[in-house]
Amino acid sequence: MKTIYLVRHGKSSWKDTDLSDIDRSLKRRGVQDAYLIGEHLRKDKICPDLIVSSVAVRAFHTAVIIARKMDYSLQHIALQDDLYASSAHHYLEVIANQRNDASSLMIFGHDPALTNLFNMLLHNSVEKIPTCAVVAIEIEAENWREIGKAKSQLKFFIKPKELK
Repeated sequence: MKTIYLVRHGKSSWKDTDLSDIDRSLKRRGVQDAYLIGEHLRKDKICPDLIVSSVAVRAFHTAVIIARKMDYSLQHIALQDDLYASSAHHYLEVIANQRNDASSLMIFGHDPALTNLFNMLLHNSVEKIPTCAVVAIEIEAENWREIGKAKSQLKFFIKPKELK
């Protein structure tokens, strides 16, 4: 059994119009939501075996805040530059290449790829994963390479708005 946690980055700032999209930071609300989600995961004793994050500033910052709250070692967060501006199929490739001794993986990324991946794995049609929401999907697989074909079920879908 494998568990994938999909986390969309927190709300980002459009304040500095000179910054490229990849360099946009979190807004104050994005930071607060990340702390809120991290605290909730910590209380539920959730800490993945692996964390992979997009290199985009807003995704990595979200990952750092949540990882700290879960007592996950920051030096073990794997940065993946190809998660930025990518597709659900590419996210599946990234997942498929993870160590099989890990039973859980948390991915910090972007929409529409995360929502499309969610819908693909659960044969669902969620319109959008909100910013800083976390989705847990349990997959009946022993190998990460099997996840695109294995039976999956939603474990939880937590949105910051529901925790406030």
